[in-house]
Amino acid sequence: MKLIIVRHGETFANEKGISCGQRYNSSLNDVGKLQAKKLARRLLKEKIDVIFCSDLKRCKQTLQPYLKQRKKPIIYTKLLREQDHGVLDKKPMDVFMKWFKDNPGKDPNGWENKEQLKERLERFIKKELSTCRGKNVLIITHGRTKKMLLSIIFANSPKYQDKLNEATPNTGLSIVDLSDTKNPILELLNSGKHLDD
Repeated sequence: MKLIIVRHGETFANEKGISCGQRYNSSLNDVGKLQAKKLARRLLKEKIDVIFCSDLKRCKQTLQPYLKQRKKPIIYTKLLREQDHGVLDKKPMDVFMKWFKDNPGKDPNGWENKEQLKERLERFIKKELSTCRGKNVLIITHGRTKKMLLSIIFANSPKYQDKLNEATPNTGLSIVDLSDTKNPILELLNSGKHLDD
């Protein structure tokens, strides 16, 4: 199995520096729409059998330019949504960061912690990915979700752990060879090279 994992394009929330978890269903801005078109050109170079996409608007919009050129089976799922930011969703990022600075070791109301996010993505792997053996799978998701998904896949591969903490640019693309599930290979991480075209 080969996984092509992509973060959505730039949103109005990204542009304005606003926290955007599950509750703020922000759309792509003009930059994000252009990124999605460039991503589509890059994805056309890949053989893709099936697509899993977060059901939030920004991911669906990121996928649209590709779908105009290729018809593939798509499953929209809540399991690939961004981490829930609870009461901090839709707040400016300086307010978001200040809350955690002022409340060390605590979670805000409604916050989805790392363990909960990990459990949700393990359900996605067990329920959805397990049905795709031998296929090339495109996953359109969110920054924190993508990072957690990769950390689960490479949990037993210490050589990749430091790299996985890198920030994911909008439409950043990662490719994982999962032919051997015990020894996955990271072929590409958070590449934004397609944006230069």
